[in-house]
Amino acid sequence: MKHSLALTTLLLAPLAALCGAAESTLPAKADAAAKKTQSFLFIGNSFTFRHELKDIFKTLATEGNPGKNFITERVIYGGRDLFRHFELFRSQDLLRLQTLSDADLKRSIAEMDALAKPTEPAFYTEYWKQIDSSALRPWEAYEATNPSPKRTRANASKREATRWMGDRQLIIKNAIPNHESWMAHRKDFPPAWNYVVLQSWQDVNPDPEIGYLQYATKFIEVARQQNTQPILYITAPYSQNMVPVTEPIEKERALMEVRLAADLAKKPGPSSCLCHSRYIACKRPAFHSRFATRTTVTRISVAPI
Repeated sequence: MKHSLALTTLLLAPLAALCGAAESTLPAKADAAAKKTQSFLFIGNSFTFRHELKDIFKTLATEGNPGKNFITERVIYGGRDLFRHFELFRSQDLLRLQTLSDADLKRSIAEMDALAKPTEPAFYTEYWKQIDSSALRPWEAYEATNPSPKRTRANASKREATRWMGDRQLIIKNAIPNHESWMAHRKDFPPAWNYVVLQSWQDVNPDPEIGYLQYATKFIEVARQQNTQPILYITAPYSQNMVPVTEPIEKERALMEVRLAADLAKKPGPSSCLCHSRYIACKRPAFHSRFATRTTVTRISVAPI
């Protein structure tokens, strides 16, 4: 996916929570060794892929935490959201990899192969009816007022007609080979992930039973079973800096997205950190770094409590 001067800001906070110590029942020596290593799994699309985000985070975290080791991995499908990660590509299998047998992974592969037929499944059709009717996809209204929109909806019907074809190809060419690779190289992955970063993509809906919140919850349930803490990463692809930004873009929408994700983070279970791709609400950042190219600017800030 091509980004056109997209401004992406990732907040991973607090550092003490990300790299800190959860209670453990391991023997003292094993516990001490485990606390020196923290593992992060990133699940998303190009907003997670660009500038090797997992590697940038690893570098910053290592510099800020001498003596600790950070393992970072990602599952990336360009332009795809958590719905497709969960229902089509079975990305949750990497989140729970070490609890699955080879037979379990082969079963997932067989199910994906059976799903990847020319005719889209009914649950897939129904999901997009819900999302496309959402008030949170106001592309026409946005384009009418914004001089530099990210994309147009003029060919929306054509894209929707070929959406399943593209997803079907990703199942066959990417998701199934990924599972085969995970199975062959499972020893290269940690016993369990300490954190999983769940990225949104044009799918945050005020109804928690639709879109990002619906599927973030599903991933969180899997994470809970692994004692993995989730991090909610809310992107703002509708924010652009092709022309100078002089006032907040879609301010109410951004605040609504943050509030909804914060409500989800307050639910019982592993604690969730919250980050939004435009709004940084942290005091006294422990460190931050700004990476710039001609097309994309990414800023990562990590803050203490």
